Amino acid sequence: MIKVFITDVDGTLYDHKRMEIPKANIDAIKLLQKKGVIIVIATARTYASSQIIVKELDMENKPGYLIASNGGSIYDTKDKSLIYEKPIPMSLLYELHKYGLNNDLHFNVEQDEYVVTNGYDPGIAIDNQIVGVNFMLTSPLNDYWAKITHEPYKVSFTQRKELIDEHYLKVDKLFGDRLYICHAGDNFIDIVLKDVNKSTAVAHLLDKLGYDFKDVAAIGDGDNDSWLLAKAGFSAAMANGTALAKSSAKVLVGSCADGGLSEFVELLLKSEE
Repeated sequence: MIKVFITDVDGTLYDHKRMEIPKANIDAIKLLQKKGVIIVIATARTYASSQIIVKELDMENKPGYLIASNGGSIYDTKDKSLIYEKPIPMSLLYELHKYGLNNDLHFNVEQDEYVVTNGYDPGIAIDNQIVGVNFMLTSPLNDYWAKITHEPYKVSFTQRKELIDEHYLKVDKLFGDRLYICHAGDNFIDIVLKDVNKSTAVAHLLDKLGYDFKDVAAIGDGDNDSWLLAKAGFSAAMANGTALAKSSAKVLVGSCADGGLSEFVELLLKSEE
């Protein structure tokens, strides 16, 4: 039997169209929990915006972990403790902020309960209305940096799709030697420290737990899941996933809306019979 089950959230576990976790997925997770499998959420979401998922899966009462901010931090969901962190230094924030101002990109910095931003765009709307992220929109007349109280685990640029497409490779060329730059969607460029991603965070967690990647089943839909899907002993990509996610996974399952995660769990349990 697998020891650890790792799932991405948006587009994998959580269906954006219905704004909920399909019941089949919840039932599948609870079945794994009953069998003693450790559940790990691995997401680009912040810690705060992941709490609704943690509660719905009853991970406050059962052994489990949250890998937030694309691998920038790890939390024990049962005792709510931070067990791993890789914050981005302030010196790099200043450089990124300047690039954003010069190129009409909005710069977003995670804090504990909200994300500080200097503009409103389709990416901000998605994170606010669908993902449930709280934002603090700063005025050009006020001090943006006065709202940043500590170094974040993840930052991002958001804007219209055409601007994100135009600047993704430019940002990677300028900062890719120090930061991991991810084209996280039509309106997003997600940024964490170099060598920080879901896979490296999982590696740290597995070392702590005394398990190996062969003991892991993982499922996801995005490019930021691909490294983990390639390394896991068992892995699946969603029908709604990216080409890279699909090519990295061992199997393909149905879409998020159709409860593809529950299909993967069923395949796992059958393979153990």
